[in-house]
Amino acid sequence: MIDSADLRIVDCRFDLSALSAGLDDYHRGHIPGAVYADLERDLSGPPTTDRRRHPLPPPAHLIETFSYLGISRGTK
Repeated sequence: MIDSADLRIVDCRFDLSALSAGLDDYHRGHIPGAVYADLERDLSGPPTTDRRRHPLPPPAHLIETFSYLGISRGTK
């Protein structure tokens, strides 16, 4: 499936002790065609005490992020 035009692989490696480690690792090597999404910036909403450190962001933020990453309704 890696050659499928409608496939999008998202690399979201993350290290709480080194915030740039995931992106650095992505730049050093990743699956061909993969895009990078940062856990804190792209895939999490603001931390709250009742939903832990990395709650899902609002749907509008996810839609914007997914669009930027090349993900749409027809993407696998």
